[in-house]
Amino acid sequence: MICSSKLLFNLAKNPYYVNSYSFVANHMLNGFLPPGYNASRTTLLHQEKAQVERLLKPIKSTWNVKGISIVSDGWTDVQRRPLINFMIAS
Repeated sequence: MICSSKLLFNLAKNPYYVNSYSFVANHMLNGFLPPGYNASRTTLLHQEKAQVERLLKPIKSTWNVKGISIVSDGWTDVQRRPLINFMIAS
């Protein structure tokens, strides 16, 4: 799956990836189908974004009191196109 999907090999170190395969291997899930392309990029992605926003709420609530720093980091991809990451450090 990693090679055929052109995923990074670091995915194999991700505990969620490992746990998902362990769970499936240890439980007979007859008829189970993983989420499809559209569900993964719409419904499930929106649900995950909402979950991340809920987890960030306590951190964001301190920004008015403690302040933040906007940090950027520049990269280039394999085709030498510039990529800029912006992060907030609190």
